[in-house]
Amino acid sequence: MDEITTTYTFDLGAVTHTIHSNHRIRQIVQQAVNEFLVLQNELLQHLEKEALDKTTEVKSKLLMDILKIQSLNKQVIADKVQLALVGENSCGKTSLIHYILESDPFLPSDVGSVSARIILLTYADNADACLRIYSSLEKRHQESPEQISLSEYFSEPEPDWDGVKDRIAVHVKRPKNLQKHSEEFALWAKSFVEIRIPSNFLKLGIDLYDTPGLIYSDPPVL
Repeated sequence: MDEITTTYTFDLGAVTHTIHSNHRIRQIVQQAVNEFLVLQNELLQHLEKEALDKTTEVKSKLLMDILKIQSLNKQVIADKVQLALVGENSCGKTSLIHYILESDPFLPSDVGSVSARIILLTYADNADACLRIYSSLEKRHQESPEQISLSEYFSEPEPDWDGVKDRIAVHVKRPKNLQKHSEEFALWAKSFVEIRIPSNFLKLGIDLYDTPGLIYSDPPVL
């Protein structure tokens, strides 16, 4: 009996429609939240003029509600979809990323442990393509990163993915000269890498995270 082969194709148009719909929903929710905050602020200002014994209790409850709504508003304002791929070691996460980006392999991928840092893939045009390194994910918005330009690999109609791979390898590939339970390795693995590259998929407003494979024997930093 002949083997049946199924081919899956990436429908960029369908993804684009979904993302645009998601952005529209976010805009509607954000508008409603903003209108609610305005009305609630007007109510609080009105209560401040009242001399009722229970005013303090009422205002306290309203203040807590405001904090919750403001927190929601901050979440809605984010205009990008955050997509993280998490799974066991060698399960195909990185290969899926290359497929989604329609690129040649440029991230480390092989049998066994080949990566140890969280990598963010986000959009940039050809001239602004670069790699950024932060001391940690938490400090991403608190410090100026080390930056390495990748624009030279996107100067031609066809990207030089081999050049990108060689240029970023030292920053994304697990170092073989460090013991995984050592402090030096923990410090290295804690660093957060952001790669900005041209991509039709990322241009939709999607940030894609590649995470180290899950292995029970790995140190807590992973």
